[in-house]
Amino acid sequence: MAVLFVNQCANLDFSFLSSDRGLVGETWLVDLKIQGMLDNTGILIDFSDIKSCVIQKIQALLDHNLWIPTKSSCCQYRLQKDIIEIDFQSEKLGLYTYRGPLEGVALLPFTDFNETIIADWLIEQLKGFFSKEIIFEFKLYPQSIQGAYYHYSHGLKHHAGNCQRIAHGHRSPVVIYVNQQRHLESEQRFAALWKDKYLACSADRVQAFMRDQVQYYQYGYTARQGRFELIIPAAQCYEIDENTTIECLAEHACQLIQTWHPNQAICVELYEGLNKGSIVISK
Repeated sequence: MAVLFVNQCANLDFSFLSSDRGLVGETWLVDLKIQGMLDNTGILIDFSDIKSCVIQKIQALLDHNLWIPTKSSCCQYRLQKDIIEIDFQSEKLGLYTYRGPLEGVALLPFTDFNETIIADWLIEQLKGFFSKEIIFEFKLYPQSIQGAYYHYSHGLKHHAGNCQRIAHGHRSPVVIYVNQQRHLESEQRFAALWKDKYLACSADRVQAFMRDQVQYYQYGYTARQGRFELIIPAAQCYEIDENTTIECLAEHACQLIQTWHPNQAICVELYEGLNKGSIVISK
């Protein structure tokens, strides 16, 4: 038997619904091991096949999706053809409703989940994926960040790819300089401000309403993959006037932090998941 490994073969940017935290954005990394017999050329499986088959399958199942624990007592869903409507009741925060294309969600048959549960679930999804006997082993784990970071969810209606999905998210660091000096206090303050927030474009808000003494915002837009709608407690929302691209978020953050430090030179580095983001310097 031989074993191949590919560390950090994929990163998953997604959001999930939690009874405690509501809608949460997250970034997980994926390590992969494959065990099996060598063929007559001395190869277990070509690394290009791992990339083109296994990694693409993982990303298709989980990346840029809203993860739904379908066996949770908080969750109810209705499926009509390729459109799904999900109600998720958080006792602490209120009701969350998603309506949109089925491809925008990952329906996970659990009451709750963690990295180990999803790793085992992936093994089940890949059984029989290759004609030869292959044993998969996955390790999933959050992105490790030194310093301040926050979890956020959003959707980009103009995006041609899966970022257009209204509820996907990231675990993101923030780095702030004031007069060319790292300002850790501002980083922590900003991370607390955007902790577990749904970052939305104000133009995408369809309505605001009260239900059971909770204020809700309803967002909606039509993108290439279809019509997306999300109802979420207003307390978890943070709106800006622009689309929530990382470029616009960084510009907004820089302007906000400038109000904390008037007449000072500000530089903000915001990340959109793993090792990518935008830098804005005050004028």
